[in-house]
Amino acid sequence: MNPATTAAVVIVTMASTLSYAQPATPPERQLNYVQVANPSATQSAFVRAGEEGKTMILRPKSPVEFAKNLNAIFDQNALLEDNFYTENKLKEIFDLDEIRITSDDIGAEHHTSIRANVSESVFPIIKTREFLGGLISPAELMGEKAIDQSGSIKATIYFSMKKGGPNFDLTQKIFGKEFSHILPKPTPDGGPPMPAIPHAFEAWQYKEFGYHTIQTLTIRFNDEGELALIMIDIYKK
Repeated sequence: MNPATTAAVVIVTMASTLSYAQPATPPERQLNYVQVANPSATQSAFVRAGEEGKTMILRPKSPVEFAKNLNAIFDQNALLEDNFYTENKLKEIFDLDEIRITSDDIGAEHHTSIRANVSESVFPIIKTREFLGGLISPAELMGEKAIDQSGSIKATIYFSMKKGGPNFDLTQKIFGKEFSHILPKPTPDGGPPMPAIPHAFEAWQYKEFGYHTIQTLTIRFNDEGELALIMIDIYKK
């Protein structure tokens, strides 16, 4: 298996483990594993104007600045651009020391994959028990772009942080989009009890339809109600 194929498999594997999100799908396919609240039937908390507009912050130094950059990536449809997937560009946007970029043809599609651990100066290493490996990376970046023979593009980027992300109120201020709450998939036993901390484990999603494009922004909060995952998907015919 060549490096590009390996990276692609890693991306797909990660996506399959996320019960609350999945890469963007063309309009004719529907998400069938979650129930998305109707924005017109619920008062979404995410309705304020986002901060900083489309401005990128070079070498971000806080979780808030990382979130602002990902919001700008969404607003600019940056995942469609070839120059986004360059080493210098990604290092500046995500304050990376090293990044793995692979590019290859897989079947009839051309794939570009990225993967990196974010600087420990922003997200300190988390200690775990020895049988779990002792240390885990506190923040990770993964992504993939695929172009088929017709020129259609599918691209995804994941940014996850274990601890220290902005809280719910600050997150709504950063993104300023009218998200819909993704309700957990019902289970026979009724599912886990409601968390004691507001917004813990919640997932929210925003979709934007453009000319021949559909773009999805999914965010999820951790057990402390902090922003833990930002995922952007885009599909262009």
